[in-house]
Amino acid sequence: MSAPFAVGVDAAKVGGVLGWVAVALASGRFHGAHFAATLTELVEWSGAASVLAIDIPLGATRARDARRADRRCDTLGRARLGRRRSTLYPIPPLEVLEEPDHARASALCRELTGKGVSRQSHGLRRRILEALPLRDAGRAFEVHPELSFLALTGMPELPPKKTWEGSYLRRGALEAAGIVLPGDLGPAGAAPVDDLLDAAAAAWTAARIASGEAACLPGDPEPAEPVIWI
Repeated sequence: MSAPFAVGVDAAKVGGVLGWVAVALASGRFHGAHFAATLTELVEWSGAASVLAIDIPLGATRARDARRADRRCDTLGRARLGRRRSTLYPIPPLEVLEEPDHARASALCRELTGKGVSRQSHGLRRRILEALPLRDAGRAFEVHPELSFLALTGMPELPPKKTWEGSYLRRGALEAAGIVLPGDLGPAGAAPVDDLLDAAAAAWTAARIASGEAACLPGDPEPAEPVIWI
């Protein structure tokens, strides 16, 4: 790719390979899809993408002396998600994510913050650590596809994305916004359907960030405070 595009990225597993699937938009329309084992490869594929919106927490920081409160963006996001709030995992300090063993990581998290870390949150450690260089380089923005889909549909709540109704509503919302995913996506088409739809929703938010239309949670972030873009 040589022109600026809006690219949405979601974690995905294809053929036993844990990697990332991306959907790229040009002028708000589908331009391409790609699966890569690493974010480095995906960034090379996206080239001069004006915005890279990724469904992974980018706001993990090291613990301070004081006990660490939950990120405001997560608290506000969960409030919007309602019954789907469990899809937005709490993120522990970097010291915890750098510990590969869950039991030791949870003990360290309890020492630093007063509470342990779930297996789901700790399970994101490799992907969060892989994405940190993109955040530090200003190449990526954190999104949460479920929040993007709520904004896209205008609905207060959506059925789970892995159900037929949930998938149908999400795909219809994307198509109504002009994002039509073709039947042939090449190797990326082997990614799970829900991951492809999430990548497309992230790309929709990426285009909104590029155009200045996107909102963020919280709406009044402090300097360097983590945000989730919608």
